[in-house]
Amino acid sequence: MTHDQTPEALFETPAEFSGKLRLLAEAGGPIRPGGAVLLRGEGLPPGLRLRLTRGATSLHEGALSVDDAGALLFRFRLPERAAVGTHILALLAEAPPSVRLLDLRISPDLPALGAERFAVSSGVLSPGPYQAAWSAKSRALFVATASLGRPGSGADPVSALLRLNPETLEIQAQASTPQAPLPPETAAMLRRSGPTPVAVFGLGIDEARGRVWATNTLHDTVAVYAQDGLESVKQFTPGLLRHPREVVVDAARGRAYVSGSASNEIGVFDAEALEPLTTIRISPARREGGFIPMGLALDAARGRLFAVSRVLPEIAEIDLETNRLTRLLPLPGLRNAAGLAYDASRNRLLVAAQESDDLTALDAESGAMIFRTPVGAGALSLTVDPSSGVAWVACRESGTLAGVDPQGAVVANFDVGGHPNHVVADGEGSVFAVIKTRGPEDAQGERIVRARAVNPTPPPLN
Repeated sequence: MTHDQTPEALFETPAEFSGKLRLLAEAGGPIRPGGAVLLRGEGLPPGLRLRLTRGATSLHEGALSVDDAGALLFRFRLPERAAVGTHILALLAEAPPSVRLLDLRISPDLPALGAERFAVSSGVLSPGPYQAAWSAKSRALFVATASLGRPGSGADPVSALLRLNPETLEIQAQASTPQAPLPPETAAMLRRSGPTPVAVFGLGIDEARGRVWATNTLHDTVAVYAQDGLESVKQFTPGLLRHPREVVVDAARGRAYVSGSASNEIGVFDAEALEPLTTIRISPARREGGFIPMGLALDAARGRLFAVSRVLPEIAEIDLETNRLTRLLPLPGLRNAAGLAYDASRNRLLVAAQESDDLTALDAESGAMIFRTPVGAGALSLTVDPSSGVAWVACRESGTLAGVDPQGAVVANFDVGGHPNHVVADGEGSVFAVIKTRGPEDAQGERIVRARAVNPTPPPLN
């Protein structure tokens, strides 16, 4: 079918859709099935008439109008059976014609389960807790904290590495960090000038040498501390790796691996000589986007390192003997993957994805998907408890800790408050979750939470 004449007005000069637009839950927190959603806009052209659609279906009658201050507010309610996942909405402007696509992410709403089977305790941490690491040899829990304060707040930036008693959760030792100027790009973004604490964020344990490795994310470098008294062993110079996030240590081979979460790089360090060795650069299997490594997982027995990308849904496998990329495993359907763990007893990889709100398990040999389970909003970090085989996921946006058994069934889901940012297991039935604050009014943030199994596991949540 052809149409020889099209009105010229349909193809007038397109207009840029200026202004800020947000979709958020009216009740706060994640958007969930059955909930009310607000479309908020600001900085829009006053008087602009708009229509919000999903596909060809309008979500309202008539037109939406921007007020004289350039603001827009529209409320709509999702069906109770709305499908979990990311839905693409279109906001259409009438005159001049333009369009803005919006992601409506609907997160799972899992019922509480299993809190009665765990003894839960908590301890207070220094401001800005980020990640934790467990040392079985030292019988200690280490926590990295970093709080730079908001520009104009008057709060001084602080950072510390903590050593905690795993039973009482009391702080046994504390190490402050040195100060150095931020890289120019980071300083401009944070509106900071002059020396700033070389803050610690990610942690990795070297049991063979009794050390803790820390990523100094904002200064593009890493540091090493002694486990016993947290004395500084070495502070590497800034600028080694862009935005280092996670670090894992292959103690037997004497190597530390660090993910650069603002690049496609993984830095390799000599864990004995404490010197940089080489840089692994990962080329994505697909053209669009790039491989940006976030979580790392080590399979020392088989000589493999795994890294998951937050942009392209892929896992990179790296040979530890050659430090070369072996293959890329696709993760279809995952959005913004961050957490990665290797289950050695089952030879599986597990991935937590922040924007698809799920936990995915793969066969580490074939790459075949074993299960994909919704766990909660903002699935950020995970750990596998070898004593039970349960994978624990810190769901940052929903404020929950979810436990998933090896069959992919949710066997625990309970509220831990604040923003769970990281989770680690001790291999003896306890998991520790690092909780960041939701804001000045949040009394449940800046804590470490321990959940210890005390009763047998019941049937899973269906």
